[in-house]
Amino acid sequence: MVGRVVGWVFIGLAILIASADVVMALGNSDYDSLAAGEVWILLAGKSPAFMEGAAAGVLDHLGAWIMDLPAWIVMGPLGIVLATVFRRRPRRHRPLFRHPRTIG
Repeated sequence: MVGRVVGWVFIGLAILIASADVVMALGNSDYDSLAAGEVWILLAGKSPAFMEGAAAGVLDHLGAWIMDLPAWIVMGPLGIVLATVFRRRPRRHRPLFRHPRTIG
C-alpha cells in the first residue's frame, strides 16, 4: 500500500513539474528545466556526495547524470514502476479441501 501511494505521489509530482516546465518555457525569459538534483536539494537539504565530486566511480557518474536530468523525467517513470509493482492484485481463492466429485 505504501509503495503504491508513493508511486502515485511521484506521478503527481512529475505531472506538476512537467506542467510548470511548459509554462516557464512559454515565458519570455531564458529558462532551464528543474533538474532532479535541485529537487533532491529542496527535499533533503543538501546534495548527495556524488554530486559534490567526492567520488569518481562509475555509479557516481551515473548518479550525477541522473540528477542532471529534468525532474519529471526521473520522477515519472519511477512513480509508474512503483505504482505497477505495488498494484492491487485480485486474491486467489484456493479451497482448503477439495470437494469429492459426485458419481452419478
